[in-house]
Amino acid sequence: MLKRVTFRNVWDQYRRILWPNPKDLTQKETKEIFKTSLHNLLFVSGVYTILYFLFFGINYTKYNEYNEKIINQIEQTGSSKFLVLLNTYPGNIIYIFLSILVFSGFMFIFTYILNFILELDVRTISKQFAFVLRSIGSIFSIFPILLIFNTISTISGQIDSFQASLMVVVWSILFLSTFIVSTRTYILDNLYNFEQPKRRAFLVWALSFVFIANFMFGVLFGKSL
Repeated sequence: MLKRVTFRNVWDQYRRILWPNPKDLTQKETKEIFKTSLHNLLFVSGVYTILYFLFFGINYTKYNEYNEKIINQIEQTGSSKFLVLLNTYPGNIIYIFLSILVFSGFMFIFTYILNFILELDVRTISKQFAFVLRSIGSIFSIFPILLIFNTISTISGQIDSFQASLMVVVWSILFLSTFIVSTRTYILDNLYNFEQPKRRAFLVWALSFVFIANFMFGVLFGKSL
């Protein structure tokens, strides 16, 4: 029998993904960890997608004006239609999900290599991937907040220096928030599954997160963080 979907149920599940209870991360089989991690990521992706199209529908006129400006700029460079799709609404949601997938892949590779170098325990590739995926779910749970501020900046048109500074501060805070929630999830997963010291787990995740985030930011925006 399907469980009734209520705002309270959705919020409780969302909160557990954003800031998981340690008892939910105790020793489990790899298959169970991967299943939970995938479910978390799909859940927050669904919430993000619903909010994305809700905002798009409400502010369709403003988004359409924004799209026209972007299309004109891109067409002047002679770029492909696919690039137009990735940089306009609602097509740029594809760009967002692709970025998450790429970030997840790089985080898995780097954390696995660092664990191999620093650790004495033997962990399977599948379990490490499940840990990373669960932490990525915590990261993506912050994205709806980013979506709200991105929507405000898009529909407000021209912004003054104060608004621009405020947006920089907000984005910086939210970036730090994604680091904190994902690091906590990763540390707890390693603590309860491998009894890995917290500082060592922090080092593995922090080094990978900062390096890859800086690399991707440079690729996307042409400059480092």
